Amino acid sequence: MGIFRGANTNNVQANLILDASSERSYSGNGSTWFDLSGNGHNADIYGTPSFSLLGGAKCFVLDSVGDRFSANVVNNLTTNDLTLEAWIYPQDEISGGDR
Repeated sequence: MGIFRGANTNNVQANLILDASSERSYSGNGSTWFDLSGNGHNADIYGTPSFSLLGGAKCFVLDSVGDRFSANVVNNLTTNDLTLEAWIYPQDEISGGDR
């Protein structure tokens, strides 16, 4: 699973590419986040995540229990190698003010 923000994905060999900044991947509404890899591993959106612009980047805000994404790619993996890339920005303070 790969999550890219505005990257050129033309020459990337990936099983799944989800890009919140691309309208081809997510138009801003609906319950499907479309796979840009060409493999058709679209992700279902569960819960009530909002779609926002934070720090100049389009993103999903997961702010309640049950907000998640699910894509079935396990049966199509042909390697044990996996790279997962995500940008995570917690907005609430965690013990001692750490984020």
